[in-house]
Amino acid sequence: MRYCVLTVSDRCSRGEAEDKSGPVLVEKICSHFKVGKDDVATKCVADDVLEIRAAIRAFVGQGAALIVSTGGTGVTPRDVTPEAVGPMLDKPTRAFDVCLTTKSLNVTPMAMLSRPCCGVIGSTLLLTFPGSSKACKECFTFVQDALIHTLDSIVNDKAKISSTHTKVQNSAIAKNDNDNNSHKHKHEHGDGHKHQHQHQHLVLFRARSLSPCPCPSHSAVTRTTTCVLRCLWYSLGECVLNPLSATA
Repeated sequence: MRYCVLTVSDRCSRGEAEDKSGPVLVEKICSHFKVGKDDVATKCVADDVLEIRAAIRAFVGQGAALIVSTGGTGVTPRDVTPEAVGPMLDKPTRAFDVCLTTKSLNVTPMAMLSRPCCGVIGSTLLLTFPGSSKACKECFTFVQDALIHTLDSIVNDKAKISSTHTKVQNSAIAKNDNDNNSHKHKHEHGDGHKHQHQHQHLVLFRARSLSPCPCPSHSAVTRTTTCVLRCLWYSLGECVLNPLSATA
């Protein structure tokens, strides 16, 4: 199976409690990766280091790309998932741990008691989530945007990696251009009336095809007709703004 969910719980493994977090993760995986429930392998083990490791090894041996565990990440005497998982990791992914902890702390201060231990085992990404269904739903949402690219990177799928990098860069450029060229203003009048409007700004830096700067010493420099800084020095790739050296 490409996707696997491992529930770590003494009571669930003995049939004394219903596994609620495992099915939540199955639903999240199916929704995010567009697969059916039959495409997600599941297993429930006790809070035992050897059982946890055996289940993980079995999933990895089946060619799993992603294993998500739930349970055993706390600080009670029976919480041993990090101890079981840590020595198995070929490449710990600390940023996943930080993301899970930081974002979870925005939800509840009790997240300080959780000990995520995520990383790569061979060609498999392993994520360790807390045992509650609510926490599993939240944690999956926290990291889901990075999952596909992470799985592509683990197997070094260069075409997909390059495609993702291009999309991210183009998105960042488009956002930056939009932020630079447009913003909103709010106005409040004495009568209590408020209104807001948005306008576009001309780009300050243009090709040298517009009117020259009026400053005699800066005749080679160009500017836009709406340049509120009046003057733009351009030399060897370095731009220096001087608002006082030209008139309108």
